[in-house]
Amino acid sequence: MSLKPVRAALDIMIKAAVTETGEAIRFTTKDNNLYLMVLGKLSGSKIKVKEVFLDGEARLLADGSPVMIERDGDDMVLTFTRQLDHLFVPVVLIQSMR
Repeated sequence: MSLKPVRAALDIMIKAAVTETGEAIRFTTKDNNLYLMVLGKLSGSKIKVKEVFLDGEARLLADGSPVMIERDGDDMVLTFTRQLDHLFVPVVLIQSMR
């Protein structure tokens, strides 16, 4: 699978991707994986990324736990199996992007 279309889309998203509470989002890729980083210390078990949606299988890099990806209008909601209270800059690995 080529990541060229994904990289082009990411170039646009990187400039302004934020959570609904204002934390900046950054993306990077390696092989066929995309890494989504939330810059900041969060609480709760959900993150809504404004005006971005990516599809695939996701997991929290810190412990490998699954992360559910859902669409909410133009936004993406990431639901974690644990609270994010003790993580600074959580990283989500998204695989098998379609």
